Amino acid sequence: MRDQFVGDIGDFGKFGLLRALTGYPKEPEDRQLGLGIVWYYTKHDGTGGKITDYLRKDHRDGKKLRKCDRWLYDKLRRITIGANEKRRKDRNITEFQQSEILAKGTKYYSHKVYGNDSGSRQSNPEGWLTGALDKTKEAQLVFLDPDNRITTVAEPDPKYVSLIEIGAFLNNSKPPPSLVIYHHLPQGIKRIDQLNLWGEYLKRNLELSQPPWALLYRRGTSRAFFIIPQERHAYLLWKRVDRFLRGPFGTTRINGTKSFKKIYFPEAPPCPPPPFG
Repeated sequence: MRDQFVGDIGDFGKFGLLRALTGYPKEPEDRQLGLGIVWYYTKHDGTGGKITDYLRKDHRDGKKLRKCDRWLYDKLRRITIGANEKRRKDRNITEFQQSEILAKGTKYYSHKVYGNDSGSRQSNPEGWLTGALDKTKEAQLVFLDPDNRITTVAEPDPKYVSLIEIGAFLNNSKPPPSLVIYHHLPQGIKRIDQLNLWGEYLKRNLELSQPPWALLYRRGTSRAFFIIPQERHAYLLWKRVDRFLRGPFGTTRINGTKSFKKIYFPEAPPCPPPPFG
């Protein structure tokens, strides 16, 4: 995550999905899942984060996208677009965290991944991870937002998320949280093939009973979200993902494509539903 990405088309899909999964703000408060977010916070490098025109009043697809989540769209517009209808260069994740796009109780971990200070992941990867685990230990749903994607490397570049880290979050507390993981898709390999291979890899190496649910987001660059539900959340999350895909995010076509496409998602919910918790 970088400040320059705040409000771009990727954020619109990312936070639309997280709002649906947590049940915020549509569900009663006692049915909402507490959320923790781990930004793999990276310095501004002048690239990316430029697909914000969808928030401009004169954008041809703006009205269609706004119907997906009007409140989210309007909030992102206020953060991202200035009075002159141009993209704000000073937008940042702190402003986003204060916007209440996500629930007030959301826990954010935003220590930078690069840098020479003792708090960065580059200088002190174990300390950085310990801090992230501690910050999100009470969350029921944790979102890992690497600047790039999942990697098979044990000690990766700081902008990637490793299998060791994913396993640490899955075992962080009792009861452990469900996970959502951002994954950027490189070009050159069919997207469905990539996600199926990653799903099997995660299932095997994390010793999961089934592959993670995989949703492809097709606005801007191709990216995906892996969802690893804990048993006690599986029925609830299945219902929310199903409703999300049946709603505007999963049905509205722009240039012939829908925003979200399911790659792996069970056809039927877990049964019987476990107690909520």
